[in-house]
Amino acid sequence: MRLDLPDLPAFDPALALAALAVLAALAVSALLLVRWLRRRDRPAARAARQRERALLRRFQAFARAAAAAERPRPGERHVLPWWLVLGPTGHGKSALLTAAPRCAEIEPGEAGEPRFFLAPTGAFIELPAGDPPPALLRALRRLRPRQPLSGALVVLRADTVADALAPIREQLDRETDVYGISVID
Repeated sequence: MRLDLPDLPAFDPALALAALAVLAALAVSALLLVRWLRRRDRPAARAARQRERALLRRFQAFARAAAAAERPRPGERHVLPWWLVLGPTGHGKSALLTAAPRCAEIEPGEAGEPRFFLAPTGAFIELPAGDPPPALLRALRRLRPRQPLSGALVVLRADTVADALAPIREQLDRETDVYGISVID
């Protein structure tokens, strides 16, 4: 049995050279594009790394100040609680902390960055609205592995709280009527 193969065109070196040139041009273009994209992102990435390093330096200064404040007198057991201060922008987190007696900001930073406050009653990390910086959370966990935080303080404007509590108050009023319970205001 004989197999018939179709006639193949003759090998054309010029066509092969042109195809090779097109492939080489595509490879060089891809390399140049990748290089350009990396260079374009370099300033932004560098700025982000600098902001992260500055934040970690501020946190380390805060941690040193908190450690110095935590040293108890002889015969006294004193552990300074660390609090996370949360809340929307403009609701008074910073105002609350700066108005507290003997509460001072340690290593002030730029707007929109976490702020660190120290008082005789506790160490406070005020976070801006949004996600906390992962580097800060890692540093906090490394520094205080057993109990990174004692708790969280949520700061809200009074009008916001009243609006949020209105449906709860209505439900409470309905339940007291149904069950005959008196609630002290």
